[in-house]
Amino acid sequence: MSDVGTSNDGYAGQQDPSNSSSDFNVMSFLVRQMLGKVHTVTVAQVKAVTSHSEIEGAGFVDVLILVKMIDGAAQASPHVTMYGLPYFRLQSGANAIILDPKVGDIGLIAIAERDISAVKSTKKESNPGSFRRFDLADGIYLGGILNGTPTQYVRFVTDSNGAPTGMELIDINGNKIQMTSTGIKMTDNNSHIVEMKSTGIAITGDVTVTGKVTASDIGSFGGGSQFVKLADGSNATKLKAT
Repeated sequence: MSDVGTSNDGYAGQQDPSNSSSDFNVMSFLVRQMLGKVHTVTVAQVKAVTSHSEIEGAGFVDVLILVKMIDGAAQASPHVTMYGLPYFRLQSGANAIILDPKVGDIGLIAIAERDISAVKSTKKESNPGSFRRFDLADGIYLGGILNGTPTQYVRFVTDSNGAPTGMELIDINGNKIQMTSTGIKMTDNNSHIVEMKSTGIAITGDVTVTGKVTASDIGSFGGGSQFVKLADGSNATKLKAT
């Protein structure tokens, strides 16, 4: 719908000629108009966040509702910013995935049927803070729609039929963990690799060990020697096999 226009029948307003053709249609029109004041779920964009991935309780967001309001003459009006809406976090007890919203994110707002301000303040069973119902001020930000391509993520990989084949964990720094049917491969942003598969564990890159190394079976080092070569060219104590 454009910002200025008419109804589908060419008349200005939200009522059409059939709405007054019977008592039932009149009542139906009135009910639809009243339901138009009931907020349920809508789309919003984050304008401010109180938490930024700190290890603390879930915080609050300020959001702008993205779907404008339209009056009977199809004149559009923007919403004002809604302040202090709690946001959803996947959490059970003291276990959580900390994934706080960011400014610019687009997500869903679910609207509570009554005023939740007292519960937000006390985190206990409370009376409604007022008589308002289905009000945008009592929204809860759920997040996660219409957003762009992530640069760090956990991905559940599937084949073309949707069957699970493994997982990936990738961060913004280029570090990566891949889990497939052949094993686990860890790669850091320096191209060091630890790969675990059926044939054993393969390490790509220099390895420094601080502390004792105990092994049940030791292969040969440098043509049969089982001594560790030190940086000065000398041999250290022979590796202990158990």
